[in-house]
Amino acid sequence: MPQKSKRKCRATTAAGRRWTTETFARSDDDSDEQISMNLSNLSENDQQKFSLKDKINISDIGDLFEIVKSQTSLRSLSVLIYLSLMYFGVSWRKADLFLKQIGSLSAETCNKWSEVFIEGDLDDFLEDNRGSKRGQSFFDTFPELENMAKLYTLEGCTRKSASFTSLELAQYLNEQYYELTGEVRKAVFCGLTWKVWRR
Repeated sequence: MPQKSKRKCRATTAAGRRWTTETFARSDDDSDEQISMNLSNLSENDQQKFSLKDKINISDIGDLFEIVKSQTSLRSLSVLIYLSLMYFGVSWRKADLFLKQIGSLSAETCNKWSEVFIEGDLDDFLEDNRGSKRGQSFFDTFPELENMAKLYTLEGCTRKSASFTSLELAQYLNEQYYELTGEVRKAVFCGLTWKVWRR
């Protein structure tokens, strides 16, 4: 018979260490009546509480997860579930399978964010780097101009002749902007600006 490989020997010894070889003596004051619970003596309400595990469905858990996810961030909820599973000693693979079944982040991602959270970098954990706005756009500053432009575009598109152009919209917005802000640009200044811009 060939000799076992090092990998098999290590796996066998690791599996053997998982199981305890010690036997624990039972004390005399422990009795089966005290430890075990007689379900027949419980009321119907208590029996329903104990039979809840039989009624739990993975799709119900997934639905509840979606409800809570819509109110909070996916990352923090996933990390909470992951840390709870790890605390109760659920294996990493079972936790990963469970998290994927309910529509959460993977266990690998949760593990990375758990380390960030446990190390105490709460700002980094709560930060959402999704490329938010770096500054205000023109229509953020003048929202009424945006509404006017939309109405003007709608009017232009509903004309019988298909003559509406983007230049026409730009000229309309330019006029409305100067009316709204009260600025007056003379043709001379526009010409100077044009010359500077052309250089």
